[in-house]
Amino acid sequence: MIELDVHLTKDKKVVVFHDHTLKRVCGVEGKISDCLYADLPKVNIIQSSQTKNLNEQQIKERTSIPLFEEVLQILPTELCLIVEFKDKSPELIKQVYDLLVKYKKIQNQTVVWFGLQKEINQALREFEPKVPTISSIQEMLSTSFFFHIGLLPFLPVNYQVHGIPCDKIDGERIHRNLKSVPKWFCDFLALLIGGDPPKFFISPNLNNHLRKRGIAVWVLGVNNDHAINIGFESNSTGLVSDRPKWLNEKLQSQKHLRILKNVVL
Repeated sequence: MIELDVHLTKDKKVVVFHDHTLKRVCGVEGKISDCLYADLPKVNIIQSSQTKNLNEQQIKERTSIPLFEEVLQILPTELCLIVEFKDKSPELIKQVYDLLVKYKKIQNQTVVWFGLQKEINQALREFEPKVPTISSIQEMLSTSFFFHIGLLPFLPVNYQVHGIPCDKIDGERIHRNLKSVPKWFCDFLALLIGGDPPKFFISPNLNNHLRKRGIAVWVLGVNNDHAINIGFESNSTGLVSDRPKWLNEKLQSQKHLRILKNVVL
């Protein structure tokens, strides 16, 4: 399984790029949507033992922001793909869907898509309700809240995967993802639901309830041993990591064999 983020360029090309802006990765101001595809800047490459022997053409290929179709061309058909949308764009949704159909991801049911904002998820479900979605931040918050006050069993859950964070949540992080909410309220929310890890979200009882309803539970940000244990102890069904090779080796080790019965990568 692999997760990636998609954007639309000024001339309506779908590209794969993580950040909202070009600054951190490319060193220039602006957004993907501000640029024609041919004018997109190169990614700043980090010199290492793996890059020092590359020729000029290889460096060019590895530093270009790729088209979504180029990525689909090299991925095995059976590999499950998680697609994150950074913006609510009908044109982006349609183009991504058409490419997923072209490369058999829709037909083989090997794709999950989502946005961190609730309105993006709503647009995705309206476009094609058969494609599974992961909870947005607002949906994850409301599901956890209604569970803790005892109302969740009586309410619908509109997504197929419940994503929960296992790393630190504070006021700054909440405000970064809920920009329309006042900073003071985000700080107040952090007192109620934050922490390292945020125990409000990491509830075995909540996860058991969701699993009984056929909803998968994925722990996000599993990048250290402590996070692996959180994933297991919270009765999750999946772990999402920025370090997939490391995580796979950990799960294959004798110490973590017990997790393999409950977690799907």
